[in-house]
Amino acid sequence: MEKCCIKRGRLSATILSFGAILHELWIPDKNNTLVNTVAGLPQLSDYDTDEWFRGAVVGPYAGRLSNPVAIKNQLHTIKHTTNYPLLHGGAHSWAKQFWHLKQLQPHSVEASLTCAEVSKEFPGSITVTVRYELLENGLRLSYEAFTTAPTPINSTNHAYFNLGGDANAASHLLTVNAHEYLALDTALLPTGEQIPTKESPYDFTKEKAVNDTALDHYFIAPQPHKASCYHPSTGIQMDVFSDQFGIVIFRPPHFEALCFETQAPSDATRFDTFPDCIATPERPYKQETSYLFHIR
Repeated sequence: MEKCCIKRGRLSATILSFGAILHELWIPDKNNTLVNTVAGLPQLSDYDTDEWFRGAVVGPYAGRLSNPVAIKNQLHTIKHTTNYPLLHGGAHSWAKQFWHLKQLQPHSVEASLTCAEVSKEFPGSITVTVRYELLENGLRLSYEAFTTAPTPINSTNHAYFNLGGDANAASHLLTVNAHEYLALDTALLPTGEQIPTKESPYDFTKEKAVNDTALDHYFIAPQPHKASCYHPSTGIQMDVFSDQFGIVIFRPPHFEALCFETQAPSDATRFDTFPDCIATPERPYKQETSYLFHIR
């Protein structure tokens, strides 16, 4: 497994070739002490068997996807998998592949992956690149994927953040710029219903502590500033910006962190009200997400 370290000022990040994983992201806190804000795994080999997609670029389709999947008004059966619904790309998820890393500048690296049609279940051959670039105040991820045939693509990074270093998730203060979230069925697929966050446990339009809130929800947040997270022990605030339709905020059940997945909804191909997630040779997939930090 290769790793690449990038640095800009006092900010630094480590990216792995396996899963294009964001392994570390070091940010100075209010005392100017560096804090690793990403809850990664202690040993690189631990990622081989990790079932929580820690830090990985997931795809071709992040979230859950019905099987068969609707592609251009036709149903395509995704073969060679027992998972239903398909989660984060299934057996050939990008999160479980070795990517090629290319250092572009001291503060940026590009991860690339080519998935031949014969090696996976999705139609077409896909070439995907993700550029990690440290900014003066954060980290930007730029995604681009080209396909030889119409195919569903919806990628994201699955890093878990702990802005207090080793603080519990409950003590983080969260803001989500969303007035609706998606209702889910028993398979955790969207029903199409959009539920108001107001007067629900998931109303984070005004900053509040996570406390005991169970989070695994897709928030509809069409504006670029999706969410903010803050921890008072370090004074670090992270603002999440993206060009995506919304964001999944996930709190894992057995380790202390929060995941901010900027993406289209699960199973978006089934709903006309959701973004068109079918990439074509004429219309490649693109998205951009930034995690920006400041001290308050």
